[in-house]
Amino acid sequence: MENISHSKTDKFSFLADSLKWDKEKVIPPEVFSKLMEIGTLRRCVSAASERENVWDELSYDLSCIGKESASLLSLIIVNLMASTVISKYVQPSDNMPLLQGIESGENLVAIGFSEEGAGSDLGAIETSLSKGTRKGEFLLNGGKKWISGAMYADHFLVYARHESEVGFVLLKKDSPGMTVEPCANLSAFKAAGLGNLSFEDCRVSEEQMLGFTDKMLSAASSLALQLGRFAVAWGSVGMQSKCCELAFQRSLHRKVFGSSLHKKDLNRRKLALMRTNYALSLAISQKMTNAWIESDMNKHNLTLIAKYSCARHVKETSDLLAQIYGALSFQDNNQVNQIVRDAPVFSTIEGTAEVVELVIGTPYGALT
Repeated sequence: MENISHSKTDKFSFLADSLKWDKEKVIPPEVFSKLMEIGTLRRCVSAASERENVWDELSYDLSCIGKESASLLSLIIVNLMASTVISKYVQPSDNMPLLQGIESGENLVAIGFSEEGAGSDLGAIETSLSKGTRKGEFLLNGGKKWISGAMYADHFLVYARHESEVGFVLLKKDSPGMTVEPCANLSAFKAAGLGNLSFEDCRVSEEQMLGFTDKMLSAASSLALQLGRFAVAWGSVGMQSKCCELAFQRSLHRKVFGSSLHKKDLNRRKLALMRTNYALSLAISQKMTNAWIESDMNKHNLTLIAKYSCARHVKETSDLLAQIYGALSFQDNNQVNQIVRDAPVFSTIEGTAEVVELVIGTPYGALT
């Protein structure tokens, strides 16, 4: 993939208003229509089902989106993860009414893992199913927190427990017994539509229950997380590209003690580190994409390492950007502030940096 700083990104020109989305805390519906039009949402579904080799195109899409809007990127991430699980258990030929709009990418799907006491430790989830009064009916009770895209989603894929088994429940957004409330006072990902879900005797049919008797459920969940990490890596690459652009603009136009900032050695060292971080992130992400294109057996290890590396680099790069811009970095509603707020989140989502370190640090997680 060529350096996205110099690529033709005309098809993503609609992302130019992302700062306005953060200010208003909402992404306009026409943005999703545009993502359908240019094929991004379809590529997410294709990648999730692994029926088409769209990895290079999807990588480019993710980097362009990450460059302009971490909020929108988070919606793409959860939709990609949810589509992965659905494709493993439901085929288009099943003619499942709930699938309408999902297979084409037209309808967005949010995935609910996290709870108040269950983040990385999914074994601690309390959301559960119990048998209802009607034959083949189950009742879902519990709740999910911090769900990206909850306020935009047409469907929800909810991770739940039933007796000794765990699996997913596929729900429509207007399902009786389900309540969706927005997360308040967010300092990052302001337009991502994060929400909390609560379930009170939400009726579920057996058709809506995916993976409860399947011993391969953990593999499907793992693949979903890996594709989420794939997206985080490329989104981080895009954001670092934006950081470098903004840093060089500031360095060329800002004067300090009578000369341009770019002539100061201390500033040049910052720019050198930013460019190096970006180049390293781009290289490891491209290697990751090539592994998926070639179905390399090492693709999962590479994805984990790419996510970990890129998330660290984008945090460091955004910190350097803040140093170059000074107080402007902490003034609300400008591009630098938007990046400084959003960049640290990449180290937390789809596996915190600490959890990922534990996996990479084992012999089985080593790069081969």
